Amino acid sequence: MTIKNKIRKRIDSWNIILEEPIKYINITKEEAEKLGDNIKQIDGVKLIVADKLTDKIKGDCFAYHKNKCQALNKLYCINSECKFYRNDVTMKQIKDSIKYYSKK
Repeated sequence: MTIKNKIRKRIDSWNIILEEPIKYINITKEEAEKLGDNIKQIDGVKLIVADKLTDKIKGDCFAYHKNKCQALNKLYCINSECKFYRNDVTMKQIKDSIKYYSKK
């Protein structure tokens, strides 16, 4: 299987997982070198070179827990920008705030 076909298969898998077409996908530096400098997208999906394929997962987000997002129905940070991402609060702080607010 060629590197281009492997990336196409990854694109198809993410489309199935996310249940919507993805706009971009991460590829490793090695994959980018094998593809060549001229290829910036495959099947309309932009290719982004990342050191590691897990670079986009925002593990420091308050809602990220055990490879799942507790705030949204999908893990959007894998292949798209998550507008819900926050790393300045914790889930405990949010729960405590809700308890405090409900007592008022």
